[in-house]
Amino acid sequence: MTRLIFTIRTRTVSEDEKFLKEAKNLSWEDRLLHKNYKIRNDANINLVAVFDSISDHKDSCLRELALVQLIWTTICGFVYQ
Repeated sequence: MTRLIFTIRTRTVSEDEKFLKEAKNLSWEDRLLHKNYKIRNDANINLVAVFDSISDHKDSCLRELALVQLIWTTICGFVYQ
């Protein structure tokens, strides 16, 4: 009987930070649809920050658009996987 030994490699926090930093060079579309959930999540957070910085908080249309975009990219991310 042959025994298979599997090793699981986990990333350290500094490796994750480096990975996320490198991913910021990707396009918005690539980041929002990336296979790694941390990159997708980071892109969504950044997208919300961009919308917040360019939108007037009194204008509900842009706020709703940002929410729809966030929901849509999350759904697309799950479908993409």
